[in-house]
Amino acid sequence: MDYEELEAHRTVLLDLYRSLRETLSKEGDEIPGFIKRSKKNIAAKKFVLAIIGEVKAGKSTFINALLREEILPVDTQQATSEIVEIYHSDKTEVQVTFANCTTKVVQDDPKLFLKKIASVNEEYRDIPFVQINRFLMKKYRKEKGKAVFEKGELEDFISDSELENIHKLDDTEFRDKICDYIEKNIACDAIPKEVTLGYPHKFSEFKHFRIVDTPGINAIGGIEQQTKDFLFSADAVVYLQRAGLQESSTLRNALENVVPEKVQERLILVLTHRSQVLNDAERILEATYNYYPKFGSDNIFCVDSLTELCLREEDIYKKSMEEISAIYEKNTNFMDLTAACFMQAKGDRSKFFDLVEDKANFDPIRKRIQKDAQNSASIQMKDFADAIQEQYEVFDNKISDRIRQRKKQYRCPQSYASDIQKQKNEMERMRSDYNKFISELEEEFSSRDKNSRYYEIDQIVSRFGDDINKKVFDPSEHNEKTVQSYLEKFYRDFNDTMTNFVDSLKADFKRKIADKNVEAQ
Repeated sequence: MDYEELEAHRTVLLDLYRSLRETLSKEGDEIPGFIKRSKKNIAAKKFVLAIIGEVKAGKSTFINALLREEILPVDTQQATSEIVEIYHSDKTEVQVTFANCTTKVVQDDPKLFLKKIASVNEEYRDIPFVQINRFLMKKYRKEKGKAVFEKGELEDFISDSELENIHKLDDTEFRDKICDYIEKNIACDAIPKEVTLGYPHKFSEFKHFRIVDTPGINAIGGIEQQTKDFLFSADAVVYLQRAGLQESSTLRNALENVVPEKVQERLILVLTHRSQVLNDAERILEATYNYYPKFGSDNIFCVDSLTELCLREEDIYKKSMEEISAIYEKNTNFMDLTAACFMQAKGDRSKFFDLVEDKANFDPIRKRIQKDAQNSASIQMKDFADAIQEQYEVFDNKISDRIRQRKKQYRCPQSYASDIQKQKNEMERMRSDYNKFISELEEEFSSRDKNSRYYEIDQIVSRFGDDINKKVFDPSEHNEKTVQSYLEKFYRDFNDTMTNFVDSLKADFKRKIADKNVEAQ
């Protein structure tokens, strides 16, 4: 499909979207949110590739290796707390839109700024700051320039059982730390809402790709939910997992509950830390395919991101073997990653690079992503067309049901009118039975007959009244302690008796209603 043909399809799809939106609006309905997000991406020619995985699976490092430069911050702990979209740009810059709708663009040392903005806040690692940010954003009022909420709303939020006390702080410390965070961020001018990174990478096929770094899907404190929500607007997903022979319950859960069905057919599994399992790599790939056959063997890869990055250090491809040997002697990190390759190469520069590239194994996954990039417009528009068609079918079924009712009405108006009259008669009968039953209850409770309900409740009250007179007002029993003790027992017994009485009354009521229905049938 050539470019002009793609553009023609794009125009038609956007017209269909507008038509569907107007049609649903007239019916008081709205287009689902994920279709709105897809439309936004289609209009912007933006194809979103999300990189997901567990905490410390190496997502940021993988993206750095894929783009051949350390542009994202990494950490030994959970590093990313925000969704970071990376796009092709003529210059490197970070743009952040804050919760108060202000925007900041940084071109000087963007990596440092990104680490500050998008990394997990060290000071507040032990409280669910992402959940707190959402609360503040929801309460933000532009005209006030801050989040506005009542004291009771804050109390309800802090007491919410879904608010994660990550490190099990005691209640006072947990509450104080949340209040301190809210006080510092009440203006919402330091809470990132959207983070994008423009970078002049060399992959022309990635021109319309947005490679997205996400928080870990098992990250706590509300961070994981950000990733789940974002995946609905992703067009394809790369799932990262540490290489190993064991099945991952987190990946299994992701396949069943996290990754939307629409992207599962384009889900790529990348096993990381290949250098640690190099001798077992083939066996691990086979075992992984057996654990997760829905991926397909062509969609499972095993890589080592740190080894790939070490090849990018100091323009090493431009160095002679003597210069590489000098780097090897001085750079401990380089030595650790390439020692085996260096020894096997025995001074052969070409063999050394072949061995290191084989260990990193990035060419297969890079080619696969480039292939998706080339087909991205077709893939994206197909998904968008399917979603629009599905919504039209839902709307068509709704209209068809309405038409069937109308046809029934006009095909046989006498039968239709008869059905309506039957319903009216049934409602009238129920109304008459209800009024009659209420009258019977009123008569029964107003009667002094010994078989009436009024007499029964009168006897209960009289009996307890006699007991009170005897125990409370009899001089021989008039002791403050015994009176208080008796009154407490009296209220318990009286409450139990009245509860039983009311329950029996309810049972009689239900029985009479049932009898009425049987009579009617």
